[in-house]
Amino acid sequence: MPPKESGTVAAKPAKASAPVMPAGAGAALATVLTFSAAMAIVPVGLYFGSYNGLFDGIYRLTVGIPQPDQRAVVSAILAVLGVNLVVGCFIFVAFREVTDDKPKTKRE
Repeated sequence: MPPKESGTVAAKPAKASAPVMPAGAGAALATVLTFSAAMAIVPVGLYFGSYNGLFDGIYRLTVGIPQPDQRAVVSAILAVLGVNLVVGCFIFVAFREVTDDKPKTKRE
């Protein structure tokens, strides 16, 4: 047999409200998604482009066309440089992004 209620009324739980997003949250998310896509596309594109001879014209002008047995190493180095470039650009953009973290004060 269930216990009897004692005449007290339980308080209704407070309604949950949606979290309030900061002012620049959408722009920050777009920046992260853009650079995440670039982190996947740039090094893969540079590696396969270099490996398949897309940059042979540039190689001919600078260091010479790599030998077939060295082409994978040169392509990997170029892909690593591409990753570092994307990370550096992300850091630059992230530091220049405007944030509204300071509490606003009323001017009277």
